Amino acid sequence: MHRRQDAAVRRTKDGAAPCYNRTMKRALPTVLVAVVGVGLGLYASRDVWRRYHDERRDADQARTEMRAAELRKADLQRQKADLESEAGRERLARERGWIKPGETRL
Repeated sequence: MHRRQDAAVRRTKDGAAPCYNRTMKRALPTVLVAVVGVGLGLYASRDVWRRYHDERRDADQARTEMRAAELRKADLQRQKADLESEAGRERLARERGWIKPGETRL
């Protein structure tokens, strides 16, 4: 049974166990290149992300302004409907000091 376990482990020419440090030395340049590549990619895309955030802020601001305009429009439509009604016209006339014929001021 020891033979199989020993056979599964690669041995160096002098019979010693493999050196995992050597594997790390081989992988280190690859990892460094990957990290530097990702860093450069993020640095190069910073203007795109800044533009994205600016556009998002502008869109949110436009939505807020649109909601305010819609609320103002609804308020104006209510006022128009009130002023076009008989009761609304009479209320406005009385606010301006008008009185009906035959009425006296109190």
